Amino acid sequence: MIDIKQQQKVAQQQQLSSRQLQSLSLLSVPVLELQEKINEAMNSNPLLEYESFPDSALLRELPDVSIEDERKNMRDDDDDVYSGGGDSWQDDLPIPDGIQQFSPEQQSKRDYFFSNITEHESMQQLLLQEVGFLDLADNEQEIAEAVVGAIDDSGFLSTPLADIAQCTNAEIFEVEAILGKLQKIFSPGIGARDLKECLKLQLEAQNESDPDVYRLLDYLEEFGNNKIEYLSDILGIPVARLNELGDRIRSLNPYPGNVFNHSRAEFIAPEATVVFENGRYIVREHDEFLPRIKISEQYAKMLEDKELPAETLAYLQKKMQEAELFRNSLLMREKTIVRIAAFITENQQEFFADGIESLRPMTMAQAAEALEIHETTVSRGCAGKYLATPQGLLEFRFFFSGGFQNADGADVSVHAIQQKIREFIEDEEPHKPLSDDKIAKLLENEGFKIARRTIAKYREQMNIPPTNLRRKH
Repeated sequence: MIDIKQQQKVAQQQQLSSRQLQSLSLLSVPVLELQEKINEAMNSNPLLEYESFPDSALLRELPDVSIEDERKNMRDDDDDVYSGGGDSWQDDLPIPDGIQQFSPEQQSKRDYFFSNITEHESMQQLLLQEVGFLDLADNEQEIAEAVVGAIDDSGFLSTPLADIAQCTNAEIFEVEAILGKLQKIFSPGIGARDLKECLKLQLEAQNESDPDVYRLLDYLEEFGNNKIEYLSDILGIPVARLNELGDRIRSLNPYPGNVFNHSRAEFIAPEATVVFENGRYIVREHDEFLPRIKISEQYAKMLEDKELPAETLAYLQKKMQEAELFRNSLLMREKTIVRIAAFITENQQEFFADGIESLRPMTMAQAAEALEIHETTVSRGCAGKYLATPQGLLEFRFFFSGGFQNADGADVSVHAIQQKIREFIEDEEPHKPLSDDKIAKLLENEGFKIARRTIAKYREQMNIPPTNLRRKH
């Protein structure tokens, strides 16, 4: 019989305070995502005010929307959600005399921050709109919607036709007929069941009539492994002709759904800029992408009013704590990121002047030791952050990589080694590509002793195929 008993023990356990948690949370997000978090905080806390606004090209074309209309819509939308809640009466707070007023230009910029988040339609929503143009019966419409729901983000039909037929109480041939209709109206390749069908649909959309290119689709695996001579023998097609057909197939899109997934432009805003001044590269902080916020002086004075109702006083005290915590976390984020950027700049003077071959190897542990912060703080401060430099817009993490020593004892970054590998491969003879062993010997001749398996790893990281797939026949 198991003896069950209670036992007490003393143990130390570290817990992060709410201040530390929020600071780490804000430190992790990139600048454009931080805009949204600031907007959310401004909406939920009346004690936060704008001190200044971003002045960038992003704000030059502002929507013709009143901020008061936006706030009214928010209140109307939230009435049912917050009725009976603890904060449902916050809009009834007395507005102090002399509350901050805004110029028309400032008002427009405030409008922008409350209305700059837009919703983008998904691929499935767009496909359903196209289905709406077909004249389908009710049961066919149900099948079509089920087919669209089974198309994954790459554009392929990820569910077997038998499963769709079972879910819609239809026959397989009915589902196949609907799928055929949809494939004709969708972007070429969307709704394909495999890669062969995907490429075939795209060729048909281009009115391709060459039978040899369709024959080659039956041997995609061999073609993908660059077995051109084998295919020449089995298909009876000359090598030169196969290379021509192969180029035609390579021009097709193996992931047709990506056309929808990447239709929204991704913007990258740098956290800081490296500039050359007085003979050295230094960091200049970016502040044009974010507003400056402050604690409302008027509401702060209200906290000193002894006649303020107890409930209102408690609410304001709570919001004051939240406002100070949020503002201090923003300042801490800014300070930490600028310090990391300054560390990078100080240690990469030669890189900014001369380029990739002068990039010095660094680690986050070295940065943490120099800045006297934890290594995980450096990691969070680098995540998704970009630095505008004379060598281009680069992610903070780019600068933190291992390295090697050459024969002269100089440190060289992994990125510099990868660049050398890329240059060797770009200069190789197409009919006699360099093996990983040969690349290792070329690097050794330049003073870098690097194992073949390391060369292979770096090549794969750069998405460069192996020798047999690079060979031109």
